[in-house]
Amino acid sequence: MAEKKEVQFENIKNLGALLKENGMAALLEKLKSYEESLAAVRKSLAEKAKALTEARLEREKEEREAEARAAEAAEAAAKAEAAAPESVPEPAPEPPVQPAPAEEPAPAAPVKHEEPAAQELPAEEPAREQPAPAQQSETGREPARDGARENHRDACAR
Repeated sequence: MAEKKEVQFENIKNLGALLKENGMAALLEKLKSYEESLAAVRKSLAEKAKALTEARLEREKEEREAEARAAEAAEAAAKAEAAAPESVPEPAPEPPVQPAPAEEPAPAAPVKHEEPAAQELPAEEPAREQPAPAQQSETGREPARDGARENHRDACAR
């Protein structure tokens, strides 16, 4: 057993030497410094959170106090209003509204008859515009047939 312990001790020594040779000690030191800086950041954040919480609580307290003051002022105003009607005389009632006497209707204005203006009849009907060829092709009608219908309509209209 003693021999086994000596072997374990040697293994630990060898591991320590390997760690020192490979720069593991420097890595461990860096890790410790990082842990320290993280702890400082955590502490700073905790202090800021505490300050913000205190500011919020103070603001809420001020709001509650302002609401209480407003409620007291409203209560005082209500009491003053309740006491005020006793000292203020009531306004005199308005006299009743009497209906206006019936007035005679005003004479109607004379009706002027206007002479009808001379209506001028057009001598000729303006020529109707023929649909554009694109429209004719869209309707599917032939131009000659459209013209015949228009001539018939014109004749019936006269």
